[in-house]
Amino acid sequence: MLFLSFLTYSLLDLSLPRGDSHPRTTTPPRNQGDQAPFLGKAQEQLPPSLPFANCFADHVLAQLAPIQPAPCPRPLSLGAAQELYTRSLGGASQVMGRAIMLETVLRRNALGRELQAFLATNPPPLPNLLATARPQEVLVFMQSQFILGHAGSLLPGMTDPVASPSGVSGALSHFATLFEELGRRGPYDETTGSGNPCDSHEVKRYKQGYTRVLQEAGYQESSAVPLTKPKADLLLAYLDQQIELSASPFQKLSLARDALLCLFAWDSAMRGKEGGKLCLADFHYMDKTPIFPSTSYVSGLPLPTKVMILPTHGTKTNKRSRIHQEPIPLSVGPQPLLCFLTRLWSYMEECHAAGFTPSHFLFRPEAPNHSSFKEAPYSTSSFIHRIHKHLGDSGLDNGETSHSFRRGTLQATSQAAIDSSLAISAGRAAAAQHGRIKTPHIVDLYLSPHRHWARFKP
Repeated sequence: MLFLSFLTYSLLDLSLPRGDSHPRTTTPPRNQGDQAPFLGKAQEQLPPSLPFANCFADHVLAQLAPIQPAPCPRPLSLGAAQELYTRSLGGASQVMGRAIMLETVLRRNALGRELQAFLATNPPPLPNLLATARPQEVLVFMQSQFILGHAGSLLPGMTDPVASPSGVSGALSHFATLFEELGRRGPYDETTGSGNPCDSHEVKRYKQGYTRVLQEAGYQESSAVPLTKPKADLLLAYLDQQIELSASPFQKLSLARDALLCLFAWDSAMRGKEGGKLCLADFHYMDKTPIFPSTSYVSGLPLPTKVMILPTHGTKTNKRSRIHQEPIPLSVGPQPLLCFLTRLWSYMEECHAAGFTPSHFLFRPEAPNHSSFKEAPYSTSSFIHRIHKHLGDSGLDNGETSHSFRRGTLQATSQAAIDSSLAISAGRAAAAQHGRIKTPHIVDLYLSPHRHWARFKP
């Protein structure tokens, strides 16, 4: 109704001379048929060269007119305009760079240098630059350089290991992004040589075919080595020992952060990436009231006996906002050293006392100076690097990674349910509930006792 009223008003306004405030009724409209009288008069006086869209545009522009007369802005000189553009676009470029995690950028740049070095060996008239590379150059590089240079899968009947399908897919994805950033966007056009070489029929078919070739040769995706509860406890004891031995207050906090994330990954069954994004706003009382209402740390806040985690940044299977997340309940345990909540409250107090008060993320990476924390999430690659180091230094390493916590806690939960009920179905149900998994097939993959054998260290 509002739109029709506005349309009626606009059409009436077109029919009035500039000085009139009401429509004249002395002259009857020509068309007295099915059409309303005012509409006939409006159409009669509407200039044929003025489309209806211009009426709305004029109305919008009129609303943008300054309420009070404003001084006319002085035009910039060419030099001032260039300086403004250079400064502003430089800042915008830095903001755009934050759209992707640093580890991803470094990985893409490393692969880009490899492709660039390969292209440089091409003699004329073959393309030897990223700006002129065709799908053919991408395929030659992948087939002759990448799948052997990034090998990790040794299949039956093969003398040399080759890259995994996920590795090939990831590399092509990095190359596609690299070409986009160089301005080569859209599908590749063989006639003009423009567009993204990775956005081509040949490269897409190569990626699909490579996966099928390896699967037919016996390749299977393997799962992370599950971390057992005894080994998780040994790892935690080792980290506590290192905390006591460290002479640096900041390194004590870094080690305590790693120990906390290990505890949280086990207790919550969240993935490493999701745990690295845990923030103050995720913590709620059981009635869903935020524990930190201002989303900033409050020193001296009493430790609740139970809390509810509602992930602000979503999860792999649920990327929606916090109100759509499935709650993750956590309780205070009887053993303080093995209780995530008890140790978390102590950790936040220690960070606050040392001048590193949490403002959003709880598990923060170290700054380049290794004497402070960055206000950023703890990335999966950083967590994996630290886990490998701690497991190696403690002599516990057997191929585990960050995802080993999730597989380990789900298998332990399943076995505990089976032991108490003597029913395998109860174990599967308990694992699905603990891991918030809706698909039975995925539960089977997590509980499989042999999918990780290829990852064991010899």
